Amino acid sequence: MKRWLQILKEKLNPAQLRENKLLAPLFLWYDGLPPDQKNIAHTSSIIGGVLFLLLLVYWGHIKGEGLREQIEAQNLNLKELSRTEEQFREQSIALKILEREAKKLGADFSLLSSLEQLAQSSQIGRESIESISPKQLPPGEYFVETEATVQLVRVTLRQLVEYFYKIETSPNTLLLKELRVKPRFDNPQFLNVTFKVSAYKPKD
Repeated sequence: MKRWLQILKEKLNPAQLRENKLLAPLFLWYDGLPPDQKNIAHTSSIIGGVLFLLLLVYWGHIKGEGLREQIEAQNLNLKELSRTEEQFREQSIALKILEREAKKLGADFSLLSSLEQLAQSSQIGRESIESISPKQLPPGEYFVETEATVQLVRVTLRQLVEYFYKIETSPNTLLLKELRVKPRFDNPQFLNVTFKVSAYKPKD
């Protein structure tokens, strides 16, 4: 730093500046001025130098703000990338768990039969099972999904809660979706229920 200041001091030495071909005419003009105009020119040069320094400081401040904004934007991008990476890792773990659980489904697994058995064990009689309509959805990248629409009539809330619990805790990895519940007009203690259940198998 001291060496740089020394070099700057030498460069701004008036004797050396007078020898500069570009500045020599300016010094000749200055030497020819009357004393009062020399004072004005001297004051003006000081003011001009101060304004120039202020301009440099302002320019440096603007550049610094721009660099800070770039750094903040890069930090935000890094945080977003880390968050995306974490979400991808969580989804990969969930996919592996789902794949492992789905492999437990035997080749003879039937979503229809499984739902009927779970309904019977929940004290829901056949007369309350209006329909169970399974269908295989278009295969995904990793799994084949079978979805069943279940319609129940005249079931109690207790029966429904027990049925849902057995579905959710089934070893066959069943997933409840799109539940609609309506009390019956003839007896609000009983419910009409429509919901969907999905089962997954790994693609062959």
